[in-house]
Amino acid sequence: MLNNPAEQSVKHTLKQGELTGDSTMDVQSPQELSVFVETVLKQLQSKFEDVSTQIISKLDEMGSRVDDLEKTIGDLLTQSTTLNAQGNNSTSKDDPQMIRE
Repeated sequence: MLNNPAEQSVKHTLKQGELTGDSTMDVQSPQELSVFVETVLKQLQSKFEDVSTQIISKLDEMGSRVDDLEKTIGDLLTQSTTLNAQGNNSTSKDDPQMIRE
């Protein structure tokens, strides 16, 4: 019979599946509990690393898209400035009203 609350808690069945999707594990000793906890922590670390890699990949992709967008905006501004300058030059030569101003 188990009188120690720590021993009683070790005897309880731990449901590893709730954390990791694996089957239920019946822990019979503190050593088994230690192995169980270590396994769960390794699985969580692996999942964290996978998610981190995915996030970094998405950030890199977004960075490339922002760079492309900045280049396109810069090109459009240059093109607009050039067209405005050409339009002002041709208008002032051809339009007598522009010459008076």
